[in-house]
Amino acid sequence: ENLIIVNNFNYGSRVRGGGLYMDGENSKISNSYLLRNLSYANSSESYGGGAYMIQGTGYNLVVANNRCYNGICRGGGIFLESAKFYNNTIAYNMATNGTGIYHWQDDKTGVASQLSLYNCIIYDNYDNTNRSVTDQVNSAEPGQMDRSHNCYMNSSDLSSKFQESDGNFTGTKAQAF
Repeated sequence: ENLIIVNNFNYGSRVRGGGLYMDGENSKISNSYLLRNLSYANSSESYGGGAYMIQGTGYNLVVANNRCYNGICRGGGIFLESAKFYNNTIAYNMATNGTGIYHWQDDKTGVASQLSLYNCIIYDNYDNTNRSVTDQVNSAEPGQMDRSHNCYMNSSDLSSKFQESDGNFTGTKAQAF
């Protein structure tokens, strides 16, 4: 709680979390900043530029300017298996898949995968390759991702999970109230 995790570099062949690695059913991070962290694979896999979370809850976070780079690269801001996310800003992160958030599902881990997003801003997360705002939230198993509530994302590849009827807003046009 109340952490500032900044300017960390995690390098190796199977890198998990540039700034933070969390595992445990009761793991929680809140009121914290994850800024300018790098997860860099020397050959094969790099997951979670800012953080790698197997289970837990994250709320009141700013996850920004993190990068997952080289090899298989998922989750520029954060890589999650099973989590609840409340009141978070995920912005200006970079990766190849799930530029802001990557949600993973693997029956071998023994973790019942589920992702829930509430009151989150997901903004301008970029692809490493072509520097475009795309793939900001990616799920290996979209059926295990709950519909988001009251979130904003300036582009949406998982449009079925970001419905206006749930209070979400996607796109770049201003909305009149």
